[in-house]
Amino acid sequence: MHAPVKICVVGLGRVSANHLSGMNEIPDEMQIVAVVSSDPNKRESVCSQYSVPKAHASLDEALWDPEIEATARGG
Repeated sequence: MHAPVKICVVGLGRVSANHLSGMNEIPDEMQIVAVVSSDPNKRESVCSQYSVPKAHASLDEALWDPEIEATARGG
């Protein structure tokens, strides 16, 4: 058994809820460790709703996060 890939979802538009929900359904494969949005309210809401431990205001900021192994565009 392998460890889940640690994912950062970039962009928290309308489509992102589908991605976040789907990823949460396969915790053995993917673990959402961060999200990226310029909107602080969206970051806080999504982190709370999906139990995401980290939020970044920009992709540049997230790319420096050593815990993130892959990114997914949230839309």
